[in-house]
Amino acid sequence: MIRFKHLFVNIAGWLMLSACSNHYSISGDLSQGVVNAEKLYLTVVDNENQRVFIDSCEVVHGQFSFAGRVDSIVLGHLDVDGATMMPVVIEQGEVDISVDVFGTGITGGSLNKRLSDYYKSLNIIQQEWVSLYQRRVKLMRGGVNSHKEFEAIMLAEDSLNRATEKLQAEFILDNFNNVLGPGIFMMICDQYPIPMLTPQLRSILEQAPPVFLTHPRVSRFIRRAGYAPADYR
Repeated sequence: MIRFKHLFVNIAGWLMLSACSNHYSISGDLSQGVVNAEKLYLTVVDNENQRVFIDSCEVVHGQFSFAGRVDSIVLGHLDVDGATMMPVVIEQGEVDISVDVFGTGITGGSLNKRLSDYYKSLNIIQQEWVSLYQRRVKLMRGGVNSHKEFEAIMLAEDSLNRATEKLQAEFILDNFNNVLGPGIFMMICDQYPIPMLTPQLRSILEQAPPVFLTHPRVSRFIRRAGYAPADYR
């Protein structure tokens, strides 16, 4: 009888674990003044490039929390007032997010760590670009007394733009076989009003393997942007 009791307890515990195995929990803190929001939305983008709302929550004293079920790992987005604030990998387990003056931090799962490291590197470049931009504006407002300094700033900005594109391309190609590669690629594509092939995007497609090119969203973009099948390889 004792054996059956132990067996029943073990089965019940296994069923409870199985039922919770595909649950996700996303919570975090928003620094007031950096992000002012009363409500956040958790969204995903389907294969037709349409945004789908899957959850929402109130922001109370800068804190928020989402919870639900996920059938597979997907790249989601935190939205504020109809605009995307940041991407986050939705997968089973717990994810913690912090947004402050120092940037964005994401912990929970290996893919979110990759995403967090990527945005930290991107933020460093962006901070340098903002500093250069402010110097350039100051020169323009005060009258350009030194053409050499102005040209040096412009060259430095171009260098940072190239560094940004290089970082983006390397990250996408390093993650071609998970949700991060296609997801970040499409986030760059969606910055333009119509599907278009910039030199950066064409370079990524030329280096990408077939599994990336046949991803539903990437494949849809390729067709609409006029990237001919003959160009694949």
